[in-house]
Amino acid sequence: MKYNQHGINAYRKTLNTVKEASEKDEDLFAFLSDVPDEDIKYLFNDEDPGTLTKVLPLLDTARKKIVINSLLPAKQQAVIKGLLSKQVLMDGEQQTISKRLREKVALLEKDKADRIDGPSVLSAIMLEMNPLERQSLLKDLHQSSPDIARLIENKVVELRTLEDVVERDRQEFLSSLDDNTILTLMAVYGDKSADLILNQLSKRRQAFIIQYLKSSPPPSASERAAIKDSFLEQLKQGVLDGNLRLKSDEWIE
Repeated sequence: MKYNQHGINAYRKTLNTVKEASEKDEDLFAFLSDVPDEDIKYLFNDEDPGTLTKVLPLLDTARKKIVINSLLPAKQQAVIKGLLSKQVLMDGEQQTISKRLREKVALLEKDKADRIDGPSVLSAIMLEMNPLERQSLLKDLHQSSPDIARLIENKVVELRTLEDVVERDRQEFLSSLDDNTILTLMAVYGDKSADLILNQLSKRRQAFIIQYLKSSPPPSASERAAIKDSFLEQLKQGVLDGNLRLKSDEWIE
């Protein structure tokens, strides 16, 4: 039996072309292996079934299932049907789709980075330092990035309320505030903080404050806002200066 050498050569050439195309696909889409499992479905959720049919074979079985299971039923069926037909990416499609997916990966990474609140993280770290280290770091930060330094200072107060200040310091601080400020703070912060504030005052002053609250109208919104801002500024400055020690401060016995 004689073989058609020309036909055999053509067949071998076709096989080589398919193999090279497959290897090229894998190179162009190798970055997909670095995309976390929780992000892979978002990467493909707005792609059309034709694209999914051609790109999903490049994923491992587990990640392929993640994508398919995240699709709406009609789209899911179209993709499964397309996978069975074993469609391949054409030369022009490879670069176009690869570029589009890379751009989407970059956007996902940027979105994650934007969600990380750097000042809050740094504030939490700073609150674990002793006051001298905290002041030194903030001083350096004020010189390099004053806006960030102020933001962090404000978050220090937001993260640690009055309850986190050592009791003796808290008592001295609250006792130094005038009655109007005390009354307004109790209106602003509610029952729990009201009890915390009252317990730091003398019995005589407690009785006066309680009686005044019963017989007087509540402070206006503008008055509450102004006094709250002033109070937070004093609290912040006391914490940052080390005059109001936090329970986390290492040097507190």
